[in-house]
Amino acid sequence: MGMLSHAEEATPPCRSLGEYVRLLLREVERHDPLARARIAAVVGRRRAWITLDAETVEVSLRNGRLSVRKPVSRAPSGEGRTSRVCTLDLLDAHIEVTEAVLSGALELTGSLDDVTRMSMAIEVLIDASARIPAMRRLADDFRNDPCREAPEMPLHLFGHRVRLGLTASSAAELSLLERLGLLP
Repeated sequence: MGMLSHAEEATPPCRSLGEYVRLLLREVERHDPLARARIAAVVGRRRAWITLDAETVEVSLRNGRLSVRKPVSRAPSGEGRTSRVCTLDLLDAHIEVTEAVLSGALELTGSLDDVTRMSMAIEVLIDASARIPAMRRLADDFRNDPCREAPEMPLHLFGHRVRLGLTASSAAELSLLERLGLLP
């Protein structure tokens, strides 16, 4: 076998959402078993549908083993929807999970407990991604995946602000808070 050229090494493979999720959780298990245990404790026996742009997968833990598959017709415990742009902003620490949820860039649905647990699991994954080089490489692959459209402008460059269902009467308050630099 010959050596790969630098250009060939730099081109990541095309991967589905399911493949990225499997690899992400495999790297957590391999490099940070405590983070994997925290995710398992938080998630428990719940099933979640994760939608990224137009792709959806079902993620669950069965007998301690991760299962990533196409969604079944039975309703999940919760659902998470987001875009590639939001995912990259989260991975790059340009926005936090709470800001993404409040702005509508990350939609989490389910009972309060289910939504809280999904948010906690995302936080654990983001924390691990910042510390584990293999997960950073996987994030770079996701960013440069040749089968995905080039990422749009990141949310944080739009002057993205949290929208809390403001009414016309609170527009002046919002303006004041923005002038004072008190908005996230």
